[in-house]
Amino acid sequence: MTNLPLSIKTHTWKRDSHGLFDYESKNTQSSAFKTLVSGSVVQIGEECKFLPPSLSPQEGILAQITESNKEFIIHPSNQERFWLVVKELYTDLGNPGYKLSEGDMIKFGRIRMKVKEINSIENSCSKEETKATINEKSSEGSVCRFCLSEMYTDENPLISPCSCSGSMKWIHYKCLQTWLKGKVNVSEHNNSVCYKWHQLHCEICKDSYPSSLKVNSKQYNIIEVNKPLGPYIILLDLKGEKNNDYCLWVISAFDNLCLTIGRSHDNDISFADISVSRCHSSIRFIGKSFYLEDNASKFGTLILAKKSIHLARNSMLAVQCRRTVIYFSLKEHHSFISACLCCGSDNKVAPEPVQIEEQRESQEEEEKIDHEEISGSL
Repeated sequence: MTNLPLSIKTHTWKRDSHGLFDYESKNTQSSAFKTLVSGSVVQIGEECKFLPPSLSPQEGILAQITESNKEFIIHPSNQERFWLVVKELYTDLGNPGYKLSEGDMIKFGRIRMKVKEINSIENSCSKEETKATINEKSSEGSVCRFCLSEMYTDENPLISPCSCSGSMKWIHYKCLQTWLKGKVNVSEHNNSVCYKWHQLHCEICKDSYPSSLKVNSKQYNIIEVNKPLGPYIILLDLKGEKNNDYCLWVISAFDNLCLTIGRSHDNDISFADISVSRCHSSIRFIGKSFYLEDNASKFGTLILAKKSIHLARNSMLAVQCRRTVIYFSLKEHHSFISACLCCGSDNKVAPEPVQIEEQRESQEEEEKIDHEEISGSL
């Protein structure tokens, strides 16, 4: 088995809009190179270069590459995380897209979301419920400041979620949930339910309530979320966390569900953000898994890479780091005769991802979206 060179192509959008890359624009600076050894992809201004480890600078590194057994491992740099480009990925079913799992971070333009929870099986009761016997206990002097009862259970313990002391220290978990329910805005749309709330705090000591707490090694969520009995996925909108605004989407699933995400109000999940396309992405439920797909969006659908990525022979990968997209390819180039023989065989060949031009550096008319509005709205 001979060594295959790693082909690397980079495209940097010439307009700096807070880390966005316009996949429709041709106003890009492009570079292409091949390597058989380890090194780094480095950005200097708008130009990208491949440098060996001995020449790699301290700053500007977009990705690090390690050669191992004639294959390559792609590492994020210490300064920048990179994101997987969903439209260049293929699922285990052979379709374009990405199989979601708990903890995944997603970007729709500027909007960031986290997959908080996935349940792919049919339950006879929700995860919040239990079949355990309810044994009431006395707190021996500790009294709930709402209902004034000393009794509590494992499902409804007395908790101290803030700095209040004395007779105001204790409150039942369910009493607190009931009180906070009136401060949460709940809206339904088709198969999704949206929960929105501002940072909740104690009206006496002004401490902010935590989103969850542990009592005797058991986790309790402060905000009551009704989870479906069947399969579902919960997405947390991370955009508002800096302003102490929270948004949680609970999505019920059924076979062949296709849930749309975009700027248009016709979508199941909509965002009033100019960087989100009208019909940006979709989530499908197939079998027992949720799959994320990109709908040719302008600023892309991205998944945060959790770890280094092993690039095997005859495979390719596309990652975005700030306003630069890097395409890695480790493929054999067959001759015309061998290609004909391959087409005549019974072997099924996976569809090739859309290839891009090796060099494109032309100026075209201004993009469809007013990019000044994007920069000014941040």
